[in-house]
Amino acid sequence: MISIIAQTAVQAVTQPEDVASVTTLYEVFGAIGGAIGNALSGIIWTALLLPRLRINLPAAAQSAATEIKNSFVVASSYSPGSPERIAIDKSYTEVMHVLLILALAVLSVPFFAMFAMKDVNLKKNG
Repeated sequence: MISIIAQTAVQAVTQPEDVASVTTLYEVFGAIGGAIGNALSGIIWTALLLPRLRINLPAAAQSAATEIKNSFVVASSYSPGSPERIAIDKSYTEVMHVLLILALAVLSVPFFAMFAMKDVNLKKNG
C-alpha cells in the first residue's frame, strides 16, 4: 500500500511531461532496493542460521544442523514440542530478530525523511 502512496506523491510534484520518466525511475530504484534487501536477508540467513542451530540443538542432533539449515522440509519434520524442534524454532526466531532490527534501522531513514517532505494538496494539483 505504501508503494502506491509514495508513487502518487512522486508524480504529484512532477511536471506533466516528466511523469513517465519519474515513475520509471521510482520503479527502478524500488526494484534495486528490493534486490539489495533480498541479498542482505540471504546473507544474514546464510551467516547466522547454522551457528544458531549449532548453539541451540541438543547434542544428539548436532550432526543434522547443516541438513536442517539447508532444508525447511527437514527442519519442519521434527515433531512440535521435541527438543530439536524447540531448538530449531529458537534458532529461526533469533535470526528473524536480527532481520527485524535491520529492517527497522533501514526503515528509520525514510521515516525521518518523511518529515522533510513537502505537503502536497492533491485536490489542488489534480
